[in-house]
Amino acid sequence: MPTCCQGASCACKVSALEGGHMVVSGSGQANDPFLLSADIDVEVHDNLTFDMTVNGTGTTLDPWVLSVNFAATARLADFPDVSDAAASTGQVLAWNGTAWAPAPPTTAAAGSVSVGNGMTGDGSAGNPLVVVADANRLIQNSATGIGMTDAGIGNVVRHFADATARNAMTPGPALNTLTMLATAPGEVDFWDGTRWLPITDRVNTVAGGSEFMQLSGPYNGITPLSRLMNTLTTTTDGTGSFVVLSTALLAGRAGVVSVIFQETGSIAYKAVLNPVGGQVVGKAYSLAGGAPAVGQAITGLYVAYVY
Repeated sequence: MPTCCQGASCACKVSALEGGHMVVSGSGQANDPFLLSADIDVEVHDNLTFDMTVNGTGTTLDPWVLSVNFAATARLADFPDVSDAAASTGQVLAWNGTAWAPAPPTTAAAGSVSVGNGMTGDGSAGNPLVVVADANRLIQNSATGIGMTDAGIGNVVRHFADATARNAMTPGPALNTLTMLATAPGEVDFWDGTRWLPITDRVNTVAGGSEFMQLSGPYNGITPLSRLMNTLTTTTDGTGSFVVLSTALLAGRAGVVSVIFQETGSIAYKAVLNPVGGQVVGKAYSLAGGAPAVGQAITGLYVAYVY
């Protein structure tokens, strides 16, 4: 018989458990040994929520390995405690006592926001949070945000690429506004109410005597002086005279404290300076004979301190 050793008289028996997926064959003799075989198979089935994968042959060295991944069609509502209610943009999951369901995010109730110095408002639509501007410290609120007031901007050194960019500044300059141009690094200019002047040419002094020329009053001895310096190339008139500081150059000035003219060039002459009709006029005298240098081309350098 197939499952008995040595035929019908054999007392041993090999059999497979019912439902164990094992099959026993053979009589146990040398020419008909027992053979054990298995009909086990493992299959996996995907669904809309999970992708199933099985690898391996089921041996000790290569066991079966089952892996599970969410399918591309899986949804958050596939979790048993998540509601399948349709959600709107901006909603979040909130526990409704039974399941996690879409709901608007919780916002602070009016009056529930505590603020300290520098902030005001309660965070509600009618009273939003805003920064408190301090005008005394040159800070303001504007349509574009927090920033310096025009007065504050006027009290700092403002930087511009060149004079053209500075002329287009907003807000415009106020008295004593300071600027620096990239075309003149290191030189700070100030606005005197009419024009830009280099602050590096300002000289603080105390009046020590009479001014060279008054235009609208004496020098007060306190206001910083402005230094004017330039080369001059001109021709004397029929009396040997020439203009050193013109009325146009002195426009807006109250007077000239002092002025020096340094003669240059190959012509031997000496210039004497005098205030004439709101201008500083020089008269050239020839060093050869002392006569006025009439119709003479001359060059020189002037340095003047004006107020």
